[in-house]
Amino acid sequence: MFIYVRVVYIVYRTKFIGDFLQKRKFDMLVSTVPDYMSNNIEIPTIQREPKIWTLEQKQDFIDSLYNDYDIPKLYFRIKQNQPDKWILLDGQQRLSTTVEFLNNKFRLGESSTMPAEIRKKLYREISPTHKQRIVGKVLDCIQVECTDDEEEEMFTRLNNGTPLSAAERRNAVRGEFNLSIKSIAKHKFFRNKVNFSSKRYAHDAVSAQLSALYLAGQPIDVKGWTLKELYESKRRYPERRTAESKIKKTLNLMNKIFERKENYMKKYNVLSIYLLLQELTDNYAITTIKPTKFYQFFDNFEAERIRNSQLPEDATTFDRDLNEYQINCVNSPDSENAIRIRRSVLLKKFFLKFQEIPLKDPVRLFSDEQKQAIYIKYNKKCAGVNGFTCPNLGTEMPFENLEFDHILEHNEGGKTSVENGQCLCISCHNHKTASYNSSSRQNR
Repeated sequence: MFIYVRVVYIVYRTKFIGDFLQKRKFDMLVSTVPDYMSNNIEIPTIQREPKIWTLEQKQDFIDSLYNDYDIPKLYFRIKQNQPDKWILLDGQQRLSTTVEFLNNKFRLGESSTMPAEIRKKLYREISPTHKQRIVGKVLDCIQVECTDDEEEEMFTRLNNGTPLSAAERRNAVRGEFNLSIKSIAKHKFFRNKVNFSSKRYAHDAVSAQLSALYLAGQPIDVKGWTLKELYESKRRYPERRTAESKIKKTLNLMNKIFERKENYMKKYNVLSIYLLLQELTDNYAITTIKPTKFYQFFDNFEAERIRNSQLPEDATTFDRDLNEYQINCVNSPDSENAIRIRRSVLLKKFFLKFQEIPLKDPVRLFSDEQKQAIYIKYNKKCAGVNGFTCPNLGTEMPFENLEFDHILEHNEGGKTSVENGQCLCISCHNHKTASYNSSSRQNR
């Protein structure tokens, strides 16, 4: 049986937000909610993640429908140029719970105020009379016409169920920074290796912290207010491509190092390990250290930290550095001071373990004068590379047709000096680069 929905349009002015909004009231029968959700209602990205209600909350909501208790209004925004499409502003939990119950996804509560004969039953198991008490309920709805900014503000103000988390409030801010955070949060490291769920945008929150640290270039406070400011100020985000690439490169390394989800991969340790690896890859020659060696270092570090936390401070083996790390994992872990201390302790322990790791030469490119000296040193000829036949072997070549290359790769600690420089033709240089990249991938 098709049930028509009675729609009453009322247009009036309000000072709820902005200047004046057009609002239209209408009624929606519970029985029609699945059809509306399938055909008319769209869930925008500013809405919180679904399934945030507990089973008990869902059961209480159905109980309220049955007993005809007052249900908060549902708010929709009319989609521009598509009047039959409505963007949901508030009410996702109520609507999704209704759909789930009508599709027999959960049972009624045991301690419900409903009659005993229908408690603990699925929708399909209750009688038509009791069903009608639920599906015949009318939900009060409001359609509004508003701008994108007003939509953000309405979402934040209208939410009146479970309070919004800080990450959910940030998620309501449109812009390129928000889109960048969502891209980073989808990285396979977050999906498979961290020991906290994505519930209530937790992965977004850590991704935003990594972005804030990257943009600052040093430890800073990455608490909620700092992140909210970035979401607001970086609606246009010209650094997005560079920032995402750099952050994801470090996450790629973290994903290789940790082959499984570890208990210690909490939010604070994700930040600490990320900063350590970013510092090492930027400034040190670490290409000879295999991921398994990094993993052993981090795993041993965590084991030692736990053992140390169980020792009295006057014990002869008590490690004050590990104790400092422990304290700053607990006390305001997102503060600048805590992040700086954790990074410092990790770096100190790392270099005690890997004492042979050299700094990269801060100068990456040869100067023009160095190139001229290398050109003369090699008699204006290509030096050639092992295992490849140079097409220009023994032939003097114009200066501009040669590449100037580190004999010992810069990433491996090779100096940018005439002594460590050589001339290569383009063919030889390309072969050497391809061979090096291939060897690096195999070693990892």
